[in-house]
Amino acid sequence: MSGSVYSRTLRRAAELIGGRRQLARYLHVPMAELERWIADEGTPPTGIFLKTVDYIIEETQPAPRDPDSQA
Repeated sequence: MSGSVYSRTLRRAAELIGGRRQLARYLHVPMAELERWIADEGTPPTGIFLKTVDYIIEETQPAPRDPDSQA
């Protein structure tokens, strides 16, 4: 399941957020437009793409380490 960095990023964000409909709502974009980008039939605006990347980063950061724990 390859594709452009845009479509792969949007697919991953949709997985993390609970589906494409939820992602479209989060990004404030029409569902049809999101589906188009995921299908590599265009690219999202830079702001939308960066918001998606930010979401993925926030959702996949490891939990903060306890400074008192021994690693």
